[in-house]
Amino acid sequence: MRLSDLVPFRTTKAPGDRIVNELNKQLFRYNKGLPISLDDTQNAYIEDGYEFNPDVYSVINGITKAASAVPPCVHIIKDQKKALKHKQLMNSMRRKASQSQLDNILELKEQAFEMVEDDRDPLYKLINNPNPLQGYPEWYENMKGFQLITGNGYTHFVELGDGTFGEMWVMPSQFTKIVANPTYESLIQGYVIDMYGSDGHQLEEKSVMHWKYWNPDYDSVGSHLYGMSPLKSARRSIRLGNDGDQALSKALKNGGASGVVYPTDPDLEQLTPMQRSQLENYLRTMQGPDNYKSWLVSSVKLGFEKFGMPPVDLEIIEAGKMSQRDICNVYNFPSELLNDPDNKTNANKEQSRKQLYLDNVIPELARDFAEMNRCLVPYFSEATGIKYHLDFDVQSIDALSQDRETTVNWLDKAWWLTADEKRIEMGYEPLGDNSRYIPMNLVPDGNSGLTEDEINLMSDELSGV
Repeated sequence: MRLSDLVPFRTTKAPGDRIVNELNKQLFRYNKGLPISLDDTQNAYIEDGYEFNPDVYSVINGITKAASAVPPCVHIIKDQKKALKHKQLMNSMRRKASQSQLDNILELKEQAFEMVEDDRDPLYKLINNPNPLQGYPEWYENMKGFQLITGNGYTHFVELGDGTFGEMWVMPSQFTKIVANPTYESLIQGYVIDMYGSDGHQLEEKSVMHWKYWNPDYDSVGSHLYGMSPLKSARRSIRLGNDGDQALSKALKNGGASGVVYPTDPDLEQLTPMQRSQLENYLRTMQGPDNYKSWLVSSVKLGFEKFGMPPVDLEIIEAGKMSQRDICNVYNFPSELLNDPDNKTNANKEQSRKQLYLDNVIPELARDFAEMNRCLVPYFSEATGIKYHLDFDVQSIDALSQDRETTVNWLDKAWWLTADEKRIEMGYEPLGDNSRYIPMNLVPDGNSGLTEDEINLMSDELSGV
């Protein structure tokens, strides 16, 4: 085949000036508009990962509880250019945040937006009270937990008559299926919940918001439309941790005994099948911590031959530590927060908590709120005519407050900055005060270039004359 024989993926015009996406046409040529089955063990990630593995549970809970505790903010855009710059800075934090980025964002936020704190505002009401059973923290924790476990988080919107939404409900991601549109253009035409072996009522595409992680698994049925679970790359580590815990539990249950019992009485060459069965049943009933080091009475001499190696020799405990660190690495979670004694990269837990927010929580929040601004906000802006913007309150994060205290102390000594410059540095709007407050203990060294009259005048100003 020659290179010229290949048909390139390009967007062409069809009759009626309708745009045809040739790439999607190729990718979904076998799709007939049926729900896409994901070739992945979504339910296993929940059962074998989150519900069974304490490290997975601890890491995911640590992230979701920290992220859901950061309050949401509803804003009205008052400066479109600065709002755009704010958006660009927020996008730059979707991988990793820094203190300098946060300072710049706080400064822009004051200039670009106006805070909305009115229970009568439809978007403010929805964000703070997503549904009759949940407030924002629980709703976001549920959604984020599903995404961290399965790679997908879904929220269903209950539509009102004016085109906005009155409720938001988290959908079980392990049972949610995507229905692709066979026309290839809009791709996703709806979602269905498959919990009982048959697909249920199809939800409209616009009534579902789908958070997902990137999935490189492209196939003919559209598996890449789902997010990839972080646990997929850690399956072996999770299995190693689960098997290690099970082995230690079993070793404790049977008192560390693992081997064969046999008669050593010279007058008794072997046990009868009935005697062997009775002895096996008796030994099984004697297992467990309640019977540890209990007595066994026998009418014949018995020997014991040990099989296998003890857990310490098999390095099960060390393997468990490595499994824990692998899971922490997958989620970019500091293992020091899980009391890992051998992997302390920070001086204290306060620094580890700060690392959790800068490397994980804030980038995840930036991603999620960018998606809400893309999928949710336009419906409210169109219905009300108000230019809304959703954000989260970085200043409420205690782990970062220590840095702000350091900044305040530094600004207190930076007498060469004006009052407004100090306000801007702290993220507040300037008030038009360009005064510099110079300490009384500062005196010129004789090389200032000022005349004696200018020095006397400055001295009088400092003295309040």
